[in-house]
Amino acid sequence: MNKMIESIYAGYEYEPDLAGLIGEYQLRKPKLIHGHGRIPPVAVIVGEAPGAREVVDERPFTGPSGQFLRRHLESAGIDPDALWITNAVKYRPRQNRTPDREEIMCSRPYLMKELGVVTQKTPKPVAVLACGRTAATAMLGTPVSVTREMGTVFHDPAAPGQPRMMICWHPAAALRSAQARAEFPEIIASFARLIEGILPDDAKK
Repeated sequence: MNKMIESIYAGYEYEPDLAGLIGEYQLRKPKLIHGHGRIPPVAVIVGEAPGAREVVDERPFTGPSGQFLRRHLESAGIDPDALWITNAVKYRPRQNRTPDREEIMCSRPYLMKELGVVTQKTPKPVAVLACGRTAATAMLGTPVSVTREMGTVFHDPAAPGQPRMMICWHPAAALRSAQARAEFPEIIASFARLIEGILPDDAKK
């Protein structure tokens, strides 16, 4: 693994505020699951936190939701092996609960550093797919409604090199919800267009 990425994860593992939060919920220190993929990537996928399968495999998005995501990426012409895939929170919360706001915000600086390293040599602004509320909140630094902002692209025209982020259902939600499952293919198709540099007319600044 890239030494700069290793350094970021080492800092994350011993982040005092995060260690305190983990200690409130878990007696044993959880395993950190590192991001994985190509550097520099064609695009980036950010999920919520590792599930049980990901802890065993030591990679993000290898369980049923990851397989669902991979199928839709491939159907849209996106090579999953050309991406960097990571999570907003790098450890599996106890009882697989959703990470809370404190955990998300403690993890956010490390996510931003990670993305900065893996995308620093990309030839154009990288497209980021934020899967679910946790990922979107981590990317934006403020709570966001996935339902309201589904498919929305956020970018800063004053900083043309910065990532362009699209909000998407988490694939686990798509597996549970018929509505999310029906909307998922078009969102991934829109993400494919974003990778090619095509900004939608309603992109938010």
